[in-house]
Amino acid sequence: MNDKILDLELGNAVIKAIGIGELGESAINYLSVNKLKGITLYSRAGSEANSQINDADLLFLIVDKNGINDLMRIAKISNGLNILTIALIKSEKSDVIDDLKKAVDSFILLTDVTQ
Repeated sequence: MNDKILDLELGNAVIKAIGIGELGESAINYLSVNKLKGITLYSRAGSEANSQINDADLLFLIVDKNGINDLMRIAKISNGLNILTIALIKSEKSDVIDDLKKAVDSFILLTDVTQ
């Protein structure tokens, strides 16, 4: 990876990202180290998820297959708050797709193509 500093500005939009599970926490740590601007980053979401996201306009949830339950819980909260929610999820299971369609506005399903 290069050392380029990422810069993202979307006017006055409040953008947040939450890492769920090992993959999510690694992604958030990477973004933190590389000084991603314009996004509030959380390496995990506990019971305080509601207070973490309540003022967001756009929410990214970065999760691995072990964090599906937390993703669904946070997506339900964000849906109730009318937050545009995008999930990036790593899973080999295609059965999560139907659940994701119901929970988030958009998602990117990451699979391991080396298997």
